[in-house]
Amino acid sequence: SDAEAVETLFIEKGIPHAISEIAVVELGDASFFGDCLTALLEAETNVHFCYSLMSRPNGRPTLAFYLDDLEFGRSIL
Repeated sequence: SDAEAVETLFIEKGIPHAISEIAVVELGDASFFGDCLTALLEAETNVHFCYSLMSRPNGRPTLAFYLDDLEFGRSIL
């Protein structure tokens, strides 16, 4: 939960790492996953990867997307 501390630790220990900004979407329910993918497809933006998050702060499914254009993708989602 503390990205800066983790990055500092990795640097100190010589551990290779990369930082990627992602868009996180909280779904009303699991059926909205297809709607997210359809919206991104229609907007012609590339999804490099998508994964579900274990944390569910409001009891709803959440997805993390790594997109070609993060700001554009966020506006679509």
